[in-house]
Amino acid sequence: MYRAIYLVLTAIAFAEFLSTTNMHGGPSFVILPGPIRFLPELFSALCAVYVAIAGARSQFQLVSTKYLIVFGSLALVLVCGILANAEPAGPILSEMRYMLRCIPFFFLPAVLDLKEWQLERIMKFVLALSLIQVPLSMYQRYFLESTGHVSGDGVTGTIMDSGCMTLFLICVICVLAAAMLRGRISKFTFGWIFMLLLIPMSIDETKITVFLFPPALLGTFLVASTPGTRVRIFFTAIVIMIIGGSIFIPTYDYFNELNVSKDEQFTVADIMSKDFLSKYLTNDADVGSGERGKVARANAVVVPLKTVAKDPIKLAFGLGIGNVSTSTLGPQFVGQYFDTLGPFASGYDSGAFLLETGVFGFVLILLIHWLIFRDSVNVARQDPGLVGIIAAGWTGTTLVIVIGIFYTQIHGNSTISYFYWLFSGFIAARRTALLRANTRGRTPVPRAEDLRPKAPVTIAAAVPRNR
Repeated sequence: MYRAIYLVLTAIAFAEFLSTTNMHGGPSFVILPGPIRFLPELFSALCAVYVAIAGARSQFQLVSTKYLIVFGSLALVLVCGILANAEPAGPILSEMRYMLRCIPFFFLPAVLDLKEWQLERIMKFVLALSLIQVPLSMYQRYFLESTGHVSGDGVTGTIMDSGCMTLFLICVICVLAAAMLRGRISKFTFGWIFMLLLIPMSIDETKITVFLFPPALLGTFLVASTPGTRVRIFFTAIVIMIIGGSIFIPTYDYFNELNVSKDEQFTVADIMSKDFLSKYLTNDADVGSGERGKVARANAVVVPLKTVAKDPIKLAFGLGIGNVSTSTLGPQFVGQYFDTLGPFASGYDSGAFLLETGVFGFVLILLIHWLIFRDSVNVARQDPGLVGIIAAGWTGTTLVIVIGIFYTQIHGNSTISYFYWLFSGFIAARRTALLRANTRGRTPVPRAEDLRPKAPVTIAAAVPRNR
């Protein structure tokens, strides 16, 4: 199964990219047949079977009860939404592809006994996939400039969405920062990788970078550092952000000035102004008047909430999964509310979750991310190994994902969602292992600031296997 992970990660990163035409005017790299984009879902089904069999053998020792309760509650909410709206099977099957496909990978690390050197190789493979975005995004930007496009939306890398590519690269940088602070990689190595990954983030003109990158990186630095060094680390983080800003800001302003008409131009400084934010976050989009791609971020929360609030049952359980979404599988798979409410769900997870799962479902989804964040903080503080490093970077990553829910359709993007849930699973499994070790009266696992690992460890090292 360890070797199969590389095949799965490759399929997640390239299947859709090599089988789907770019939707934002960028160059096309279609060399595979369209159905190949469903390959990640096939791997999800196989992974679910593997988790069920391997988990039964190990009695799911590293699966935390809290996640079972929350995921089970979410499943109950989804069923209630389907029954309350008498929803047909087509939209349900279509949306299950997005809602459920990553869950098996979240539980996979709990039944997959990887050694640290194996996990380290997987992380290096992910880094290689991240670095591929650099030359590819530069070529996409060149193609857009040569064809007269005025936006960086076509600079998507292999991730098929410019915003999601930026969020993905921020997550990678957060983990690299944690590895640097824990002495896993050198400052020089972190420096040159950091500079390279800034290039795609600068030329795709994603505004959220200005607000999200600094707190995500700063949070990672504070969690990954030891108590006695946090003041120094804080100022180090500030310096790194200044260096990053000195690259990002001039690049962003240059392309904006180059491609946008003079009366519509704006700079990074303008983005942070109150007037710009007001126009960026809100507009007059409403039910019946909202156009796809022109719904402001705040409207994607306010309008769906007002819509479901008219009925207590729909407020609680939503309109049913898939009932507000479109589908490429055929008209019978398109939700019955797509024509009127689709613009508020097609671009933002916030609108989709509120409309299709109601307030109960939306709160449960946010609760899952909160549990992952809590586990990340605890594992980062207690585990001196590689999982502890990932966990330290995941404190910034969970912030990226939660804000991404309100910024774009992040859970619908296969690359970022699969990677997020898989590595969140490693953290959740390690947290359960640490808790079980302590409750069984074993010597407490040393804190990350107290020592470095002297020998390779496994994800399940703290829990003895049943014989």
